[in-house]
Amino acid sequence: MLVTALGEPVPPQSVVKRLAAVDERLSIKWVPSVVGAYWGIIERWRSEDPRWQDVRNGIVREQDAFDLRAMLPGDCSAEEAEGFVLRHFERVSRPDQQAEKQVDRIVKHNRATKQKHVESFLEEQEHKTIRTSKHEHEVNLGVATAHPISHGIGDSPRTKRRKAAQAGGESA
Repeated sequence: MLVTALGEPVPPQSVVKRLAAVDERLSIKWVPSVVGAYWGIIERWRSEDPRWQDVRNGIVREQDAFDLRAMLPGDCSAEEAEGFVLRHFERVSRPDQQAEKQVDRIVKHNRATKQKHVESFLEEQEHKTIRTSKHEHEVNLGVATAHPISHGIGDSPRTKRRKAAQAGGESA
């Protein structure tokens, strides 16, 4: 693997060419970050993008005239970038229709996830109810009091006798 003077890996040229075949503005770049470096899929700005004015004015370097479109997952190598793009990117030809489809997919996914959470909660509550005694339910509802021997609730009869004996002995 080739490395730059800064110690950053150079993307394999075969990957760069395959991404350019998918879309001429796509490429791959090693992206340093505070949480760890990763391979990023970048997209060069279109020629009519108004941000090119900043490049012409020297505010932005030409090699930085791109948008980071995606981070490759940690277990995804640079060689797998084309497959990642083909699986997760979608060419936009009818933005309104495609956006509507995407929103529908997200809504469907969110409903299914919410339903799973509700079912899981109900199942958990059912098991909890089965394991809870009538007396525990009454204590939780406040219609009964916990037995004094119950761990952590009140003093045990032995502790009460000991306190009473100590109190009796102190007053004499």
